[in-house]
Amino acid sequence: TFAVASLLGDKDAAAVARRLDVLIDHWILAGIHDEPRGLSAQAVAERLPPLRGTLELADTVPQACERARAQAVAGDRVVALGSFHVVRPALIWLGLGLY
Repeated sequence: TFAVASLLGDKDAAAVARRLDVLIDHWILAGIHDEPRGLSAQAVAERLPPLRGTLELADTVPQACERARAQAVAGDRVVALGSFHVVRPALIWLGLGLY
């Protein structure tokens, strides 16, 4: 399972990651740039505990989605999580509207 993820600065990124780590094989962290509480992918990474899965950074959610699509194979799951500021651009990237 791939996670396209980010969190706002006022959220407990470590707690979220600890809870989901058993389910996620590869984390792709994205920056949130359209919200004052948004963090860069690097800032999110710095708040995380050691993870079971691998980790990579992307500047934006669409870039993270592209990376997940490029690496995923049949049967893999890609989950967008952490904030509406992640889920909305991921759904738009998928072409599911939400204008």
